Amino acid sequence: MGFFNSKRYTIEDFETSKVLEECKGKVDQLGDKKYSDVRDDYDNQYVNLVQEGGGVLGIALIGFTYILEYAGIRFWKLAGTSAGAINTTLLAVIGKKHEPKSKSILTHLINTNMFNFVDGHWIVRLGVKNVRLITFLAKFILALPIVIMFLVPIHFYSDQSWINTLVLILIVVFVLSLLFAQRLFILYKKRKFGLCRGWEFRKWISEILNQNNIKTIEDFINETTKSPKEIGLKYRHGSPNMGDSEVTLICCDVTSENKVEFPRDVDNYGIMKNIHPSIFVRASMSIPFFFEPAIISCTDEVVNKSNIFKSKSVKKDNYFVDGGLISNFPINVFHNPERDVCHLPVVGLNLDSGFKPKKDIFSSILSYTFKLVSTMRYYHDKNFLYQNRFYQDYCVHNIDVSKFNWLDFSMSDEQKLKLFEQGVIAGTKFLEDFNWREYKSARKELYVKTH
Repeated sequence: MGFFNSKRYTIEDFETSKVLEECKGKVDQLGDKKYSDVRDDYDNQYVNLVQEGGGVLGIALIGFTYILEYAGIRFWKLAGTSAGAINTTLLAVIGKKHEPKSKSILTHLINTNMFNFVDGHWIVRLGVKNVRLITFLAKFILALPIVIMFLVPIHFYSDQSWINTLVLILIVVFVLSLLFAQRLFILYKKRKFGLCRGWEFRKWISEILNQNNIKTIEDFINETTKSPKEIGLKYRHGSPNMGDSEVTLICCDVTSENKVEFPRDVDNYGIMKNIHPSIFVRASMSIPFFFEPAIISCTDEVVNKSNIFKSKSVKKDNYFVDGGLISNFPINVFHNPERDVCHLPVVGLNLDSGFKPKKDIFSSILSYTFKLVSTMRYYHDKNFLYQNRFYQDYCVHNIDVSKFNWLDFSMSDEQKLKLFEQGVIAGTKFLEDFNWREYKSARKELYVKTH
C-alpha cells in the first residue's frame, strides 16, 4: 500500500472518521466542563502543552490536539522535542492564538509524501522501504566469505566447471560489495554520519512557516510570545501573573555537549535574528545516524567568550541532533516551584509504545547499544517525574502507539488515519477524566511540600 495507493486519503476522510465522530459525541455530552481558569473573548480555555518526540508517531499528537481544540481548548505555552517540536511549532504559528490549528496541520501532513523526507542515497531509500530485503542482502554478503572458504578446497579437487564458475562469481560479488560498502561509508562520513540530508524536511517546514509570514527568528519570537493582555485573556479569580506565551524546542548540541532550548538560547549562540527559524525544528528532529546533524553557526563575539553554558564553550560551527537524545519529553520546562497558585494546567502528551518483552540485552552489541542509548534518552525526564510525582499523576497522558513503527516513513494513509484516531481516543479520555479542582489542589500540595 504505502504512498502508492490508488486512493489517497483527504482531510475529509479523517474528519468523517467513525472514531472521530463518536469521540465528538462524547465531548458534546461534557458541556461546558472546566479545564482552566483562563479564557479568551471567544470562550476558549487555555492550557500549557508539552509533546513527546517519536518520529512519524507525531501524527497521533495531532489527533490529541484536534479533539482538544474541538472541545474549545487552546494552548498558551508550548514545548516539544523532535516530532513534538514539529507539532509545537505549527500550533504556535498557524493562524491566530484563539483559532483551531490541528486541522491545518493535518492537511499539510496528509498532502505530503513523508517518504520524501528520506532524502539519502538510493540504497538508503530502498532500505527504509524494504528493511527485510536489505537485512537479507547484508546477511548474504557477510556469509559470502564462509561460503567461499568452504568451496575453494572443493574447487581445487573437483573437475566440475560449474563449481569453478560459482567460486569466481562469489568472489567477484564479494569484492564488488566491499567496494560499494566502502563508497557508502565514505559518503556517510562526509555527511557527518547521517543517512539522510534533512533538506526535504526543512524545505517542507520552511514553506509552511513562510505561508504564515514567519520568515525570520524575530518573526517567530514576535508571533509566539504574547502577553495575556494582548490576547485579552480573562480569569475566573482576579488577574494573576501567568507570564507571556512562549515556545520551547529541545535540541542537543553535540559540539558543546549541552541540552539547548530554542529560541530561548538564541542569544547564547549569537544567532542573527534574520535567519530562518526552520533551522530550530530541523535541529530538534535530527535523529542521530538517520539525519545529518543540523549546523548552527555562532558569531565571532560569542565564540570568543568562554564557558557560555558553564561547561564547554561553543564553536564557530555547532552540530545539533535530536533533542530526544537528552530530553524527549520536556515537561520540566513548565515547572515553576515558586508558584503556589495554578491558573492553567500542564497537559503532557506521551507516545506510549507499550511494554514489549525484550530479549537479552547482551544478545548482541547492537541490542546492548540500543539499551544504552534508550537509558540516556529517558533518564532526564524520568528523573524529573520521579522527583515530582504530581506531574506523573496529573499531567502525563498516554497515547497508545504500540502497533506502529516510529520510523515508518512509507506509512499508508490507512495507518495514518488509525494513528490519528489513537490520538483522538486518548484526547477524549483526557477530556472525560480531567478534574480541574482536583488538579489545582494537588498542585497546591506540591508547592507546600517543596517549601
